[in-house]
Amino acid sequence: MRNRDAANRRRRRVLSGHLLLLASMLGAGCAGGPDAEAPSSRLVTDMPLREDAGTVFVPGESSVYGVSWAGVLPVGRVEYTYDEIETEEGKLLVFGGLTEPLLRVKAFLRSAGNIRTLADPKTFLPVATFWVTADDAPHTRTTWFDQDAGVAFAGKWTKKFVQAAEIRGKHMLDPIGAIFYGRVVRIEPDSEIRVLMIEGATVHLMTVRHAGAEHLMFKGERIPCTKVSLRTDRIREDGTLVDEKPWNDLVAWVGEIPGRPIMRIAGSLRFGTVVLKLASRTVPETRE
Repeated sequence: MRNRDAANRRRRRVLSGHLLLLASMLGAGCAGGPDAEAPSSRLVTDMPLREDAGTVFVPGESSVYGVSWAGVLPVGRVEYTYDEIETEEGKLLVFGGLTEPLLRVKAFLRSAGNIRTLADPKTFLPVATFWVTADDAPHTRTTWFDQDAGVAFAGKWTKKFVQAAEIRGKHMLDPIGAIFYGRVVRIEPDSEIRVLMIEGATVHLMTVRHAGAEHLMFKGERIPCTKVSLRTDRIREDGTLVDEKPWNDLVAWVGEIPGRPIMRIAGSLRFGTVVLKLASRTVPETRE
């Protein structure tokens, strides 16, 4: 019993250290405590990795996307970055996302901002995430993931309110982790993958399906892509859907070229229809 308690205390210290590290990257932060349970892991499936998963990401890589309403009205840009750091516990992956709005659209601002996620280099699953939005009254979201124990401690707060939750499940992702995981997961035709995605203190069920193949043009070249449908639904503590209408309903085009970059994301978010289109991609020693 004492050994188990000691192991649990050490795990909590490690998780706290991860969050402090993320907060130092973004320049701010605090923590929230758990007060609620979430759906059981019976909702989710396995998430098989590609055999070449370990070669997909390159430290220092950056992908910049233009964001538009319905592919017409430019509203901002998104930059996704990848790096690696060494900690006392070993190497961790750093997934980064920076969303910069061009228009002061309130709903978009609350999804914009700066996010950093630390991930396990063996599983690519997140261990901690820290997110600060770009609006005048910023929303801050944090999550500590203990994937081995099947629990996440999540929080969301502003100057006016605080939300917190203890969420139980397996193979849990955060929004930025889901973007990067999509480049290394193996999705077969006619297959379906279901995972829990934690956003602040809110739990979503993400359903991922193979949606065919298509070529997209990028800088004068035809890029072969795998299309992947991504549907997210908000779920209650008992695992039932909050609403029959999806929270997000998107399609992603993953380039079947070295690095497997996401070439485009299009579809409906909770605040409207958007298109993210790859504008530039930089990989150390290579510019694509």
